[in-house]
This record gives sequence, C-alpha cells and structure tokens, in this order.
Amino acid sequence: MNSRPFVTVTRQGTSTYRKILLASGLAGVTLGVGVGASIIHDPFLISRTKRVSTFWAIMFPIYAHYRVTEWWFSITKSSPTQQEQAYDSLHNIYAPVILRLILNLRGLFIKIGQVGAMRGDIVPDVYQKQLAQLFDKVPALSGKEAREIAEKALGRPLEEVFESFDDEVLGSASIGQVHRAVLRKSHCPKDIPSRTVAVKIKYPEAEGLFKQDLEIAKQFARLAQPEHVPTLNELQKQFLGEFDFEREAWAMDYIGKSLHNEFSSRVRVPRPILPLCKKDIIVMEFLPGSKLGNVVKEVAEELGLSIQEMMEMVRGSSRWKLWTGALLKRIVDSVKYDAVFVWNWTFGLLGYQKEYPEPSKIALINSEKLLQTLFEVHGHQIFNDGLFNGDPHHGNILLLPDGKIGLIDYGQVKSLSRKEKRSLARFIVALAEDDKEEIVRLARGMGYETQKNDPYVIYKSSVVGFDRDGPEVCEGDSSLFCSLNL
Repeated sequence: MNSRPFVTVTRQGTSTYRKILLASGLAGVTLGVGVGASIIHDPFLISRTKRVSTFWAIMFPIYAHYRVTEWWFSITKSSPTQQEQAYDSLHNIYAPVILRLILNLRGLFIKIGQVGAMRGDIVPDVYQKQLAQLFDKVPALSGKEAREIAEKALGRPLEEVFESFDDEVLGSASIGQVHRAVLRKSHCPKDIPSRTVAVKIKYPEAEGLFKQDLEIAKQFARLAQPEHVPTLNELQKQFLGEFDFEREAWAMDYIGKSLHNEFSSRVRVPRPILPLCKKDIIVMEFLPGSKLGNVVKEVAEELGLSIQEMMEMVRGSSRWKLWTGALLKRIVDSVKYDAVFVWNWTFGLLGYQKEYPEPSKIALINSEKLLQTLFEVHGHQIFNDGLFNGDPHHGNILLLPDGKIGLIDYGQVKSLSRKEKRSLARFIVALAEDDKEEIVRLARGMGYETQKNDPYVIYKSSVVGFDRDGPEVCEGDSSLFCSLNL
C-alpha cells in the first residue's frame, strides 16, 4: 500500500514550526482581508477573499496535522509499521475532505486534482481513488444556465442553430461542460453523417479565477511541497491555452484531418463545425462512446474483480483468462447481433423490429491493440505533425461501439519545432538503448535542469519521466525522485 505522507519531507530549508507559523500568518491575513472586504461591500473582493479563506481554513489544519504527526515520529522513533498505519489513518480522514473542497471551489483545483489522480508516484492510493472521481462527477451548471451561456457565446437564439438542445450534461470539467444537441439542416455540413453534435461551453468565471487559484496553489506548494512549484509554473503555461476555444477547434480539425488517411479504420476525432466555434463555445461532431476509464470499471465488475486485481491479471501470467473471456463475449455478442439481424429481415418485416443488443464492455477492450494504436497515433502527432494533445488521460479516450477509438478534448495542444522533434527522437532512441551519457547530454540540450545538475539525477529523472518507473529504476521506491531535493 502506498502510505507516503501527503506532505513530502524536505531535507533542507525552513523548519516545520516556522512553516506552520508562516501559514498561520497567511491564514490570519486572508481572514482579516475577508472581513475588510465584507465591510467595504466590494462583491468581487468579497468573492475572491472568501475563496482564499475557504481554501486555507480547510487545508492549513490538514497540513498542520501531517506535520505534527511527522514531528512526533521524529522524537518517538516509531517503527515503519506504526508510521504506515498512522499515515493511512490520516489519508482516510482527509482524502474525502479535500475532494469536497475541490468540488466546492471548482476551477483550477479540479484540474490539479485530476493531475494528482494520475500521479501514483507522488500521491497516496487513498487520495488517488478519491481524486479519480473528478473525471466524472464534477457538478455541472443547470440546463437553463447552459442555454444562456451558449446563446451569449453564439450571439443568437439557440432555436436558430439547433432543433434541440439537451439540458442534461454529457460531461463537466474545470472550465466548462458539454451538452448534446441536434443541428438544423441549414447549419450542418453535408459531409458530416449525423446532425447530432456535442456543444462545449465555457464557464463565464473560469478564466478570471484561474490566476487567483494558481497563486493559492503555489502558496500551499511553497509551504508543503516546494519541489512542486516548478510543476505548477508549467501547469500555468499549459492551462492558459485551454481558455481559447477557437484555437482548440482549429487544433481538433487539423489533427483529425492529419490522422484520417492513416488511422481512419481505427480512430475518430470529432470534427468541429468551425462556423459555430467561438471564443467561448465549440460545436463538434458527437461521438457515441464510453470513456475508457468507465469501461475498465465495468469490465472489472463483469469479471467480479477490483480494478487493481484486473490490472494485475493483465500484467501477470494469468492474462490469458482475460483474453479468453473477452473472446467468448465477442462470440456471444456476434451471435446475438446475427439473431436480431435475421429476425428483423424476416419476421421483423411484418412490423415488429427488435433493437440490436449493446455489446459487452469486455468485448470492446483489446488492450494490446488499444495501446498499440494510442502509441502510434500520439507518435504520429508528435513526430509527423509536431502538434499533439498534451492531456491524453483516460477521460479523453472513448471506446466506440464499432470498435474504433474516439480521441476528444484538444484544449491542451502543444507544438514542437523541427529541431525539437529531432532532439526528442534522439532522446527516445537513447532511452531505448539505455545510453546514459547520451540521455544526460540530450536532456541538458533540451533545457532540462535540476538544482545541482547531477548527471545521475538527470538520468534517473529522464527514465522515470519518459520511459518507465518500476522498482528497478526507482531502486525500490517509486517516490524516490519526487522527494529528492533536485
């Protein structure tokens, strides 16, 4: 079990007690400003200071509890088992609290939580499981509010553009949410097979809260985990592009066309309706699929396993059982489909048509083919186009009923120059050959630095960041290079 402390122990710098005093001062100033804002009745300042106060009122006691526990262990010389049990207890208490705080504050904190959910190398298991809910359970605005935002973004009544607009949300995230709609014929391109579209709208306050939330996150990182401040600086640059929906629509169109010739039999990228894509709204082709993460959960349930047990089966010698089960499900699904097809074209012609059955979720998963396709697609984007999706998490991958993979959400698109593509290609080859000197040389050449620029640390960090993070690389501790003062 991953029972690392939520707050990483730093080897140098400010003492725990000075940090706690500093945080107390920050919290006190924040609350004081909040009271002052209430007195002067500035709505914007009141909203802003309430947000800051809410964060520190919850996060500071959590931080202090972990630090005091850490201090107690240092003077009592507790055994590793006792420490593990104590930290597990804290994780179980505070992981749900932090999830509720994120869902309350929304904004950038949702995105940071999503990143944490995918970082098993630095985030304890209990927190990962709680934060994973941020991919699917983010509270959405009401249908009425969504309609108002969409109309304002389009600059005209929805009835002029859509025959229907569903109030029920398809998905919600940190900066916006998605609804299903049906276009009027006059607005639907002739080469798009269906008039059913997905409409992505941006929350009005999202961009305004971004910088404030980031500064709050940086303040906490400086206090609790200073080694992650550079990561937040990079996230700042990365997230800024997400607010430009017109750029996202352009990137989606460009990447979709680029992938079409080579990958159209395996991959679909939703096509944007460019005349209807504005700064705060994207109208795109609707892909009827299930998110990869949801399918994995459902497959585990079909097999009567936990996700962890199923993943161990996939990696282990008993994975043939999973593939055999998938093959049998595909055969059963095929027989059911053929039976309905025969019925509909015989007795069904008399007036009673049967619905075609939904395929079993396990039949949709062919992990080796899926991974191979994803590697090829992203390799094509990086090395051929020099334009790629910088946020390809499982929530942005759909498994479609026809067996294809749907790739969505191009808010965090990155570009590489020709020189950068060549350097990265050489770097990947050096990693494959485990050429330590070449790895370090190329990493430095691409601008990678650590505090001391130790070649050993640069090599290990490169392998963990770009290749693999197993025990043989991390020397038995997957958190090793996250807790080092690099």
